[in-house]
Amino acid sequence: GRVFEDLALGLARVLGTDAALIAAFIDADKVRMRTRALALEGRLLAQFEYDVSQTPCRHIVGRESRFVSHGVHPEFAPGTLFAAKGFDSYAGYSILNAAGDQLGIIVALDRKPIANQQLTEALLKIFAVRAAAELERQRAETALERSETSYRAIFEAAEDCIFVHDWDNGT
Repeated sequence: GRVFEDLALGLARVLGTDAALIAAFIDADKVRMRTRALALEGRLLAQFEYDVSQTPCRHIVGRESRFVSHGVHPEFAPGTLFAAKGFDSYAGYSILNAAGDQLGIIVALDRKPIANQQLTEALLKIFAVRAAAELERQRAETALERSETSYRAIFEAAEDCIFVHDWDNGT
């Protein structure tokens, strides 16, 4: 589905920001992220990976949120899309799973100051909950597919007879 794309476009539209980004960690050390959706000026851009240390996102790793109403521009690595676009404000919120582990972040960016911090953070939190549900659904689906593939491989490779018994109904 287009859950992440719809969330990013919707967040940028509701907040009136130039961009909205949803990204998930791709390593256990939480230093690399992959965008799940990036809405920039009303259109979606292709997914990409990035090093968190080269962005303002580094300050949200292990934290709930971050809000910079203006002056964030120097935190973007020179030559990157975000530096080139001249984003000056940043609002980010952690995407957490049910156990409270940080899966990623959701961010709003703008060239002008983001004025209403309380409203922005409330909306980011709402959108983060939906993004977390989708990330967890996708991870569960991937785990189920791997499990099914593993069991299928075991059954297909077995040379002996396999007996399957349902303890609940005796079949």
